[in-house]
Amino acid sequence: MSNYINQVSDSLKNHISELANNPCLFLRNPNVDFSRKRKIDFKTFIGIMMNSGGATMSKELLDFFDFNKNTPSVSAFTQQRSKVLPEAFEYLFKSFTDDNLPTTNNYHGYRLIACDGSNLTIATNQKDPETFWERNQYGSIVNKLHLNAFYDILNRIYTDVLVQTAADYNESRACATMIDRSKLENVILVADTGYENYNIFAHAIQKGWNSLYVSKIKIVMELHLG
Repeated sequence: MSNYINQVSDSLKNHISELANNPCLFLRNPNVDFSRKRKIDFKTFIGIMMNSGGATMSKELLDFFDFNKNTPSVSAFTQQRSKVLPEAFEYLFKSFTDDNLPTTNNYHGYRLIACDGSNLTIATNQKDPETFWERNQYGSIVNKLHLNAFYDILNRIYTDVLVQTAADYNESRACATMIDRSKLENVILVADTGYENYNIFAHAIQKGWNSLYVSKIKIVMELHLG
């Protein structure tokens, strides 16, 4: 097990290094962002983000820099964070997952992939109409993102994610997109009612996935064995 953990850890470090070697692809202003020497350079920033847990940002920074008295401030971190595009982490997720996706566990030769979505509450911002979701019971503005994900049930690993804003929220479209860009073969897809429509069936058939499971009160199975 320790060898596997070391292998995965080394793989992640390699992909972070690869990402850090091409920062201009993932910066809002490639010609100026991270051009000056700072305590938090691009690679360090990625490392902080990947190591962060559920603590406050000040605690996360202290942990990352081993409680050094010269630990960067939260405002310094926030300033650097604003320079990085979300695509940096999408690229890191996809490249790392592709290299470390287990293939040993399947169901009669099929990969069992579950698709579901969840709302993520983010900081309130009245000036951000794209993430404005709704008003809560007290009439206050709520900003959210919607996370759609593919999860390999038997191998217990996420194979794809797609984040939508309130403005482009559409679970069916998200599922179709993830089907189209998947490299997996021989898949049984399990999804809840939010993803249930014939468009999803069409994308699955075109992809060559033999079966599609959709849940609605009870599990309904459509077989496409062509």
